[in-house]
Amino acid sequence: MKLTIVAATGGIGRHLVEQAVAGGHDVTAVARRPRELPGGVRTVAADLTRPDMRTLAAAVRGADAVLSALGPRNPRADAGITSRSCRH
Repeated sequence: MKLTIVAATGGIGRHLVEQAVAGGHDVTAVARRPRELPGGVRTVAADLTRPDMRTLAAAVRGADAVLSALGPRNPRADAGITSRSCRH
């Protein structure tokens, strides 16, 4: 299965990537710091606080599923980031 995992270097995203790769899936990982990702995955650099819709569209194109591990670092200050980044 072709999977795109958003926020792939965070706590949850990192585990999703590891499990998807171990399961033999074709993984595209979207992250601010893609160099922190393991080998064997396609990486897309993106800062979801300032999303570039073309970059994100290319990242999800052809995916069977998109998994978002996006969450605020500080729930009180960053709650809007999660909702703004997921609405598209």
